[in-house]
Amino acid sequence: MIFTGKQYMFLEKEFGLSREAVDAMTEDELLELADRCFDIELEGDLQDGSKMPDRCGIAAELVDRINAAF
Repeated sequence: MIFTGKQYMFLEKEFGLSREAVDAMTEDELLELADRCFDIELEGDLQDGSKMPDRCGIAAELVDRINAAF
């Protein structure tokens, strides 16, 4: 699964995951990662509503991309 540079940077910053580590993830690991990203997305929805910060927007993109792949 390929992500954008911005998404890889997000994963590095939020979870300490290198691009290589993400690219080597199994389906189960990616789905777990989607769950972790969903928690960030939900946090933004609850706190900021329509003013969702970029961090939460990227998390939402990742959730959608990973879930669509599986």
